[in-house]
Amino acid sequence: MKKILFGLLMAVLLISNFSGKAVFATTMEEPNEAWAKEHGWTKRSDRYEKNVDGVNYQLWCGRNAYDKLKGRDFTWQIMTIQSPDAAGVIVIPGTLDGFSVKSIGPDTFRANREMEKCIIPQEVELIGTGAFENCSALMEVKLPKGLKMIDAEAFYNCPELHTIHVPETVDYVGRTSFCGETANGKGLEILRFDGNAPEILYTNQGENQGLSGIDQTTIQVYENTSGWSADIWKSGQLEYVKQESVTPTPEKTEEPEKTPEVTETPEVTEKPEVTEIPQETEPP
Repeated sequence: MKKILFGLLMAVLLISNFSGKAVFATTMEEPNEAWAKEHGWTKRSDRYEKNVDGVNYQLWCGRNAYDKLKGRDFTWQIMTIQSPDAAGVIVIPGTLDGFSVKSIGPDTFRANREMEKCIIPQEVELIGTGAFENCSALMEVKLPKGLKMIDAEAFYNCPELHTIHVPETVDYVGRTSFCGETANGKGLEILRFDGNAPEILYTNQGENQGLSGIDQTTIQVYENTSGWSADIWKSGQLEYVKQESVTPTPEKTEEPEKTPEVTETPEVTEKPEVTEIPQETEPP
Protein backbone atom coordinates (compact mmCIF):
# COMPACT_ATOMS: atom_id res chain seq x y z
CA MET A 1 0.00 0.00 0.00
CA LYS A 2 2.83 2.39 0.88
CA LYS A 3 4.49 1.69 -2.46
CA ILE A 4 1.27 2.51 -4.30
CA LEU A 5 0.83 5.81 -2.44
CA PHE A 6 4.45 6.74 -3.05
CA GLY A 7 4.06 5.97 -6.75
CA LEU A 8 0.96 8.13 -7.02
CA LEU A 9 2.72 11.01 -5.27
CA MET A 10 5.68 10.83 -7.63
CA ALA A 11 3.34 10.78 -10.63
CA VAL A 12 1.58 13.93 -9.43
CA LEU A 13 4.90 15.71 -8.97
CA LEU A 14 6.13 14.71 -12.44
CA ILE A 15 2.89 15.78 -14.11
CA SER A 16 2.99 19.10 -12.27
CA ASN A 17 6.55 19.82 -13.36
CA PHE A 18 6.02 18.90 -17.01
CA SER A 19 2.73 20.78 -17.28
CA GLY A 20 4.12 23.99 -15.80
CA LYS A 21 1.53 23.99 -13.03
CA ALA A 22 2.39 24.94 -9.50
CA VAL A 23 3.77 22.36 -7.12
CA PHE A 24 2.63 23.31 -3.65
CA ALA A 25 5.34 22.92 -1.07
CA THR A 26 3.76 24.92 1.74
CA THR A 27 1.47 23.93 4.57
CA MET A 28 -1.09 26.50 3.41
CA GLU A 29 -4.00 24.72 1.76
CA GLU A 30 -4.94 25.63 -1.79
CA PRO A 31 -7.95 27.97 -1.63
CA ASN A 32 -11.34 26.65 -2.70
CA GLU A 33 -14.87 27.98 -2.94
CA ALA A 34 -15.72 27.04 0.65
CA TRP A 35 -12.63 28.89 1.92
CA ALA A 36 -13.46 31.87 -0.32
CA LYS A 37 -17.00 32.11 1.03
CA GLU A 38 -15.78 31.92 4.62
CA HIS A 39 -13.24 34.73 4.14
CA GLY A 40 -15.24 36.98 1.82
CA TRP A 41 -13.44 36.32 -1.48
CA THR A 42 -15.22 36.14 -4.84
CA LYS A 43 -14.10 33.42 -7.26
CA ARG A 44 -13.20 34.66 -10.75
CA SER A 45 -12.26 31.75 -12.99
CA ASP A 46 -9.06 30.38 -11.39
CA ARG A 47 -8.56 33.44 -9.14
CA TYR A 48 -10.17 35.07 -6.14
CA GLU A 49 -10.88 38.76 -5.52
CA LYS A 50 -11.67 40.84 -2.47
CA ASN A 51 -12.05 44.55 -1.63
CA VAL A 52 -10.60 45.93 1.61
CA ASP A 53 -10.91 49.65 2.44
CA GLY A 54 -11.32 50.68 -1.17
CA VAL A 55 -8.45 48.57 -2.54
CA ASN A 56 -9.09 45.50 -4.71
CA TYR A 57 -6.93 42.41 -4.12
CA GLN A 58 -6.47 39.31 -6.24
CA LEU A 59 -5.31 35.93 -4.94
CA TRP A 60 -3.80 33.90 -7.76
CA CYS A 61 -1.30 31.15 -8.48
CA GLY A 62 1.46 32.34 -10.74
CA ARG A 63 4.59 34.45 -11.08
CA ASN A 64 4.79 38.23 -11.12
CA ALA A 65 7.41 40.19 -13.09
CA TYR A 66 10.01 39.91 -10.34
CA ASP A 67 9.38 36.16 -9.92
CA LYS A 68 9.98 35.68 -13.65
CA LEU A 69 13.15 37.76 -13.53
CA LYS A 70 14.50 35.54 -10.73
CA GLY A 71 13.27 32.25 -12.25
CA ARG A 72 10.97 31.38 -9.36
CA ASP A 73 8.26 28.71 -9.31
CA PHE A 74 4.52 29.37 -9.32
CA THR A 75 3.07 30.23 -5.91
CA TRP A 76 -0.22 31.37 -4.44
CA GLN A 77 0.16 35.08 -3.73
CA ILE A 78 -1.85 38.29 -3.55
CA MET A 79 -1.46 41.41 -5.66
CA THR A 80 -3.46 44.60 -5.76
CA ILE A 81 -5.52 45.23 -8.90
CA GLN A 82 -7.26 48.29 -10.32
CA SER A 83 -8.73 50.29 -7.44
CA PRO A 84 -10.36 53.50 -8.70
CA ASP A 85 -12.15 54.15 -5.38
CA ALA A 86 -9.05 54.29 -3.18
CA ALA A 87 -8.98 57.60 -1.29
CA GLY A 88 -7.10 59.43 1.45
CA VAL A 89 -4.43 57.41 3.25
CA ILE A 90 -4.14 53.84 1.97
CA VAL A 91 -2.40 51.19 4.10
CA ILE A 92 -1.66 47.96 2.23
CA PRO A 93 -1.67 44.90 4.55
CA GLY A 94 1.24 42.46 4.56
CA THR A 95 -1.06 39.44 4.52
CA LEU A 96 -4.72 38.73 3.90
CA ASP A 97 -6.33 35.58 5.28
CA GLY A 98 -2.99 33.77 5.46
CA PHE A 99 -1.55 34.72 2.04
CA SER A 100 1.17 37.33 1.48
CA VAL A 101 0.59 40.49 -0.50
CA LYS A 102 3.61 40.27 -2.84
CA SER A 103 3.02 43.04 -5.37
CA ILE A 104 1.27 46.29 -6.21
CA GLY A 105 -0.15 45.13 -9.51
CA PRO A 106 0.04 46.93 -12.87
CA ASP A 107 -2.21 50.04 -13.12
CA THR A 108 -3.58 49.50 -9.59
CA PHE A 109 -3.99 53.21 -8.81
CA ARG A 110 -3.56 54.58 -12.32
CA ALA A 111 -5.23 57.99 -12.80
CA ASN A 112 -6.51 57.98 -9.20
CA ARG A 113 -7.53 61.48 -8.04
CA GLU A 114 -8.35 60.86 -4.37
CA MET A 115 -5.43 58.95 -2.80
CA GLU A 116 -2.99 61.21 -0.95
CA LYS A 117 -0.66 58.73 0.74
CA CYS A 118 0.14 55.04 0.37
CA ILE A 119 1.97 52.90 2.95
CA ILE A 120 3.37 49.64 1.54
CA PRO A 121 4.37 46.68 3.79
CA GLN A 122 7.68 44.83 3.77
CA GLU A 123 6.08 41.75 2.19
CA VAL A 124 5.68 43.59 -1.13
CA GLU A 125 8.60 42.90 -3.50
CA LEU A 126 7.29 44.47 -6.70
CA ILE A 127 5.61 47.70 -7.73
CA GLY A 128 4.14 46.90 -11.13
CA THR A 129 4.03 48.82 -14.40
CA GLY A 130 2.02 52.04 -14.11
CA ALA A 131 0.94 51.24 -10.55
CA PHE A 132 0.79 54.92 -9.49
CA GLU A 133 0.80 56.52 -12.93
CA ASN A 134 -1.02 59.88 -13.15
CA CYS A 135 -2.06 59.90 -9.48
CA SER A 136 -2.90 63.60 -9.30
CA ALA A 137 -3.37 63.89 -5.51
CA LEU A 138 -0.59 61.54 -4.34
CA MET A 139 1.86 63.37 -2.07
CA GLU A 140 3.68 60.56 -0.25
CA VAL A 141 4.56 56.90 -0.76
CA LYS A 142 6.35 54.85 1.91
CA LEU A 143 8.40 52.15 0.18
CA PRO A 144 9.39 49.22 2.41
CA LYS A 145 12.67 47.50 3.11
CA GLY A 146 12.07 44.26 1.27
CA LEU A 147 11.00 45.90 -1.99
CA LYS A 148 13.04 44.45 -4.89
CA MET A 149 11.77 45.97 -8.11
CA ILE A 150 10.06 49.16 -9.31
CA ASP A 151 8.70 48.52 -12.79
CA ALA A 152 8.31 50.89 -15.76
CA GLU A 153 6.19 54.03 -15.31
CA ALA A 154 5.37 53.05 -11.73
CA PHE A 155 5.40 56.71 -10.63
CA TYR A 156 4.96 58.35 -14.02
CA ASN A 157 3.59 61.90 -13.85
CA CYS A 158 2.54 62.30 -10.21
CA PRO A 159 2.41 66.12 -9.94
CA GLU A 160 2.23 66.33 -6.13
CA LEU A 161 4.83 63.64 -5.40
CA HIS A 162 8.06 65.63 -5.02
CA THR A 163 10.23 63.10 -3.16
CA ILE A 164 10.67 59.33 -3.47
CA HIS A 165 12.85 57.42 -1.00
CA VAL A 166 14.05 54.10 -2.47
CA PRO A 167 15.18 51.49 0.11
CA GLU A 168 18.50 49.67 -0.15
CA THR A 169 16.80 46.37 -1.02
CA VAL A 170 15.73 47.54 -4.50
CA ASP A 171 17.78 45.77 -7.19
CA TYR A 172 15.88 46.80 -10.33
CA VAL A 173 14.13 49.93 -11.59
CA GLY A 174 12.52 50.60 -14.94
CA ARG A 175 14.02 53.26 -17.18
CA THR A 176 10.75 55.22 -17.08
CA SER A 177 9.78 54.44 -13.48
CA PHE A 178 10.01 58.03 -12.25
CA CYS A 179 9.61 60.31 -15.26
CA GLY A 180 6.99 63.04 -15.57
CA GLU A 181 6.42 66.64 -14.52
CA THR A 182 5.44 68.11 -11.18
CA ALA A 183 3.02 70.99 -10.66
CA ASN A 184 5.80 73.58 -11.08
CA GLY A 185 6.87 72.15 -14.43
CA LYS A 186 9.91 70.29 -13.11
CA GLY A 187 10.54 66.60 -12.93
CA LEU A 188 10.57 64.73 -9.62
CA GLU A 189 12.52 66.97 -7.24
CA ILE A 190 14.38 64.43 -5.07
CA LEU A 191 14.98 60.75 -5.80
CA ARG A 192 16.88 59.21 -2.92
CA PHE A 193 18.53 55.77 -2.90
CA ASP A 194 19.67 54.09 0.34
CA GLY A 195 21.75 51.35 -1.29
CA ASN A 196 23.99 50.65 -4.26
CA ALA A 197 22.92 51.64 -7.75
CA PRO A 198 20.15 49.31 -8.98
CA GLU A 199 20.08 47.81 -12.45
CA ILE A 200 18.06 49.83 -14.95
CA LEU A 201 15.66 47.69 -16.98
CA TYR A 202 14.22 48.14 -20.44
CA THR A 203 17.15 49.97 -22.04
CA ASN A 204 17.75 49.50 -25.74
CA GLN A 205 20.29 46.80 -26.48
CA GLY A 206 23.81 48.15 -26.86
CA GLU A 207 22.91 51.62 -25.56
CA ASN A 208 24.10 53.09 -22.28
CA GLN A 209 20.82 54.66 -21.21
CA GLY A 210 19.94 56.11 -17.85
CA LEU A 211 16.64 56.96 -16.22
CA SER A 212 14.27 58.87 -18.46
CA GLY A 213 12.53 62.16 -17.64
CA ILE A 214 14.54 63.15 -14.55
CA ASP A 215 16.82 65.83 -16.02
CA GLN A 216 15.85 68.29 -13.27
CA THR A 217 15.84 65.72 -10.49
CA THR A 218 18.40 65.58 -7.69
CA ILE A 219 19.48 61.96 -7.15
CA GLN A 220 20.69 61.64 -3.57
CA VAL A 221 22.95 58.69 -2.69
CA TYR A 222 25.06 57.78 0.30
CA GLU A 223 28.84 58.26 0.13
CA ASN A 224 29.56 54.64 1.10
CA THR A 225 27.49 53.13 -1.73
CA SER A 226 28.68 52.15 -5.20
CA GLY A 227 27.73 52.09 -8.87
CA TRP A 228 26.80 55.75 -9.25
CA SER A 229 29.81 56.79 -11.35
CA ALA A 230 28.38 55.04 -14.44
CA ASP A 231 27.17 57.33 -17.21
CA ILE A 232 23.63 56.00 -16.90
CA TRP A 233 23.24 57.91 -13.63
CA LYS A 234 24.26 61.26 -15.10
CA SER A 235 20.78 61.97 -16.45
CA GLY A 236 19.96 63.54 -13.08
CA GLN A 237 21.91 65.76 -10.72
CA LEU A 238 23.87 63.35 -8.56
CA GLU A 239 24.43 64.41 -4.96
CA TYR A 240 26.39 62.42 -2.39
CA VAL A 241 25.14 62.72 1.18
CA LYS A 242 26.48 61.42 4.47
CA GLN A 243 24.82 58.53 6.23
CA GLU A 244 22.30 59.93 8.65
CA SER A 245 22.71 59.01 12.28
CA VAL A 246 19.44 58.29 14.01
CA THR A 247 19.24 59.20 17.66
CA PRO A 248 16.79 56.96 19.46
CA THR A 249 13.92 58.76 21.08
CA PRO A 250 14.09 58.29 24.88
CA GLU A 251 11.20 56.40 26.32
CA LYS A 252 8.86 58.45 28.42
CA THR A 253 8.61 57.36 32.03
CA GLU A 254 5.12 57.63 33.35
CA GLU A 255 4.76 59.20 36.76
CA PRO A 256 2.82 57.07 39.24
CA GLU A 257 -0.63 58.40 39.91
CA LYS A 258 -1.11 59.92 43.31
CA THR A 259 -3.61 58.17 45.52
CA PRO A 260 -5.88 60.63 47.34
CA GLU A 261 -5.34 60.77 51.08
CA VAL A 262 -8.02 59.19 53.24
CA THR A 263 -9.51 61.43 55.91
CA GLU A 264 -9.66 59.62 59.24
CA THR A 265 -13.05 59.42 60.96
CA PRO A 266 -12.98 61.33 64.28
CA GLU A 267 -13.91 59.37 67.36
CA VAL A 268 -17.01 60.68 69.22
CA THR A 269 -19.10 59.28 72.02
CA GLU A 270 -22.58 60.23 70.93
CA LYS A 271 -23.99 60.06 67.43
CA PRO A 272 -20.64 60.36 65.76
CA GLU A 273 -20.54 62.20 62.50
CA VAL A 274 -18.71 60.15 59.97
CA THR A 275 -16.60 61.95 57.44
CA GLU A 276 -16.92 60.19 54.07
CA ILE A 277 -13.80 58.54 52.85
CA PRO A 278 -13.04 59.64 49.29
CA GLN A 279 -12.90 56.74 46.83
CA GLU A 280 -9.58 55.88 45.37
CA THR A 281 -9.53 56.25 41.63
CA GLU A 282 -8.12 53.31 39.74
CA PRO A 283 -5.50 54.15 37.23
CA PRO A 284 -6.90 53.97 33.71
